[in-house]
Amino acid sequence: MGRRVVEKPALDMPERRAEFLSGCDVSVDVRSDVVDSWQRCRAYGVDPDDLDFPIHDVDLDPTLSRAAFPVLDRLSERLSATRTALVLASDVGEISRRWGGDRTVMAELDRVLAVPGACMDERHAGTNGLGTTIELDRAVVISGAEHFAQLFQCFTCVGAPIHHPLTRQPLGVLDLVCRVADTNRLMMPLVLETVEQIERSLVEALSTSERAMLRHYLALRRAGRTEVALVGEKLLLASPTASRLLAGTDPTDLWVRASALAQDRAVETQLSLGNGETVSCLLERLPDDVVGGPAAVIDLASSSAGADRRAGVRPARTRRVPAESVPSRRSMLDALSCRSRAWQQVLHDARRSATFDLPVLVQGEVGTGKLTLLRAMWQSSDRPGALEVVDAALVPIEGP
Repeated sequence: MGRRVVEKPALDMPERRAEFLSGCDVSVDVRSDVVDSWQRCRAYGVDPDDLDFPIHDVDLDPTLSRAAFPVLDRLSERLSATRTALVLASDVGEISRRWGGDRTVMAELDRVLAVPGACMDERHAGTNGLGTTIELDRAVVISGAEHFAQLFQCFTCVGAPIHHPLTRQPLGVLDLVCRVADTNRLMMPLVLETVEQIERSLVEALSTSERAMLRHYLALRRAGRTEVALVGEKLLLASPTASRLLAGTDPTDLWVRASALAQDRAVETQLSLGNGETVSCLLERLPDDVVGGPAAVIDLASSSAGADRRAGVRPARTRRVPAESVPSRRSMLDALSCRSRAWQQVLHDARRSATFDLPVLVQGEVGTGKLTLLRAMWQSSDRPGALEVVDAALVPIEGP
């Protein structure tokens, strides 16, 4: 997770790209994210001078469209006087809709066939703000000759993934596009803040049962159950440790096994993982009235990781490499910098906190960029797994 996110491309990027395409070693001044993407494109057999990407109807998650369209409609109005365009794509890179107040940029997108229905994943379109964001599952900037295909080198693209607020699975990608000459350092903060607004709308759209499942899951985590998952008929919530242990396991299979239990009953069992290994767990069917519907708790504490915990073996708590000593991992926080002394102090504290493997509490008014700051800290920390955010607004208040 600790690779570069926002950096200026090398001044001689066209030459560096030409060296790569000719088979030469790439200079160290080319960002590793870009080189890795170029290598994937070469392995996929992408022709940098003759793209052939499919165009067809897009199956965008309706939950995402309901949450994203109003947010992007409002933002588009505010950007109407700027030479930019907004592009929303599905989780596989198919463009769903575009917003743009500048006819020049929209015409350029039409010229390169970046139109609704076009599939812009790396296998078809090479390195770009949509496809590369999908590959990395995090925010990226692709500018000018960093694009693998010659066709897109007039653009700077800033992309960020949009995740489901409960499962954290990717739902789509938002991309802010402009011509290279109009590139601005504020593009990344704007995209991240917009994604935060969309994900906040997704939270507000959760059903009563989904909110109940989230509250119960958070209660389990507060009780110290770190290797736990909560599975429902259509939803699986899991801690980072449980997610790693359950990787490759079909959530439907988990639910089939859980639903076979009588309510309020628990059994010890073995789960076959996607990699062929077996893990021990405690499977507990909850009464239906706990979360407003059928659900079960999967406690993996009897696995090897849990056994160590019960035996008193504390996992090693390692201090992260200070962000100040790794410039390539500071870029996302740097993109949030400004002249305000108060904000500079916030960023200083954020950089320091990101060097420790500890939970972080961020307080602030709605819309001030709390989630954006947390994402920047997470990108700088090089921690494994996925960022886990607990929204205090969804946590029930207990006690007087």
